[in-house]
Amino acid sequence: TEMYKAVVRRNGGDPLIGRRLQCLFEEGGFREVNTAVAQPFGRDGDAKQAVRLTFASTTGAMIEAGHATLEEIDDIQAELDAFTARPDTTISMPRIFQAWARRP
Repeated sequence: TEMYKAVVRRNGGDPLIGRRLQCLFEEGGFREVNTAVAQPFGRDGDAKQAVRLTFASTTGAMIEAGHATLEEIDDIQAELDAFTARPDTTISMPRIFQAWARRP
């Protein structure tokens, strides 16, 4: 988690922006701002694969930033692959923050 946040920040993103959506909408002049959070989870399908796939897609940036070596990445990826392959494990996706509002 911390490596992912560091990589997102290094590339100009805000990995915690969801928590600020309501304030950002209000600061942007929107009214009737509403928010919700969804967090899918499961023992199979997309929810189970999200962590493994997200990790795989960010490994190059983690190595480039010096957060991990190729060997460490390979070890973590192998652990994730083994964990997600087990039928008795449940994994949740990251929280999905949603916001909607009206334009003035």
